[in-house]
Amino acid sequence: AMLSKRHWEFIENDPINENFKFEEIERDVFRNSTLKTPGGHGNRHTYGGLLCAQSLAAADKTVPTELNCHSFQCNFILQVNSDVPVTYHVKRLFDGRSFATRFVECKQEGNVMFAALVAYQRPEPHSIEHQSSMPDVPRPEDCEDFDTSWCFHQAWTPPEYRTKFEDVDFSDPNRLRIFHPYHNRCTDARHFHTTKDGTDKHYFWTQYKFPIEETFRSHAHALLYISDNSNAMVVFNAHTRNGFTASMVFSLNHTIYFHGRPFNVNDWILFEMESPSAAHGRGLCRGRIWNAQGELIASISQEVVIRKRMDKESAKL
Repeated sequence: AMLSKRHWEFIENDPINENFKFEEIERDVFRNSTLKTPGGHGNRHTYGGLLCAQSLAAADKTVPTELNCHSFQCNFILQVNSDVPVTYHVKRLFDGRSFATRFVECKQEGNVMFAALVAYQRPEPHSIEHQSSMPDVPRPEDCEDFDTSWCFHQAWTPPEYRTKFEDVDFSDPNRLRIFHPYHNRCTDARHFHTTKDGTDKHYFWTQYKFPIEETFRSHAHALLYISDNSNAMVVFNAHTRNGFTASMVFSLNHTIYFHGRPFNVNDWILFEMESPSAAHGRGLCRGRIWNAQGELIASISQEVVIRKRMDKESAKL
């Protein structure tokens, strides 16, 4: 089925630069400027990656600049209405010589909607080092453009109305699509769209479209923003070939580990994504992220609620 016209309306704004203007209303309490994101396609639900990135940016304001985030772990509790302002309440749990820890609550109209535990470390370049090898996959210039929102929409469309992969010309620059602030290319789009194996690994090259300030923190915000995009889709993708139709998809938690190696989101970075398990209405996605030079820059994991359309008795969290 064709998406309604409103799904394709967008404004080409940069959420990293435009959505990170905070007002400190009291010590360690920050009010955001906006929760609007490109590709919101008409709904009021805030993109989880923006909440993650904003809460990290708020925590950053309470930590010395020489310390960088090394792990970010959050829980999504309630859906955040993008039409209503939120406040980020940062608690200073620990400040040491090498490490610091912060707890962030995102509140909307008095309710805690989202909570994150953020850990920081002073860089220690002289230590042991090893990493997994970067997969041998096609380079981004040899890969097809990949519209994640179009893929996500397929899970909500009854099987008889879904667009077949063979009927889409992914090389057509004028095809209907939802705007994203980053380019996304799948190394094997045909395999992604036809696999029935839910545990398959998939590889995506990603590049942020807008210039990012040359600091580790700014690029960490952007990478965290991007990292929330494809996880649920990787969990349910293979099942759409088996007649699965979603009635509910909701992220429960999200974790990212920054390994301290340099990266630039304005260059191509490679995501390796897989879903090792889905059961009891919950699916797990995990991934590894490399820069174009083959350095492992981050690892991620996310757990999501995935429910079938017939699960009416389970329509609420």
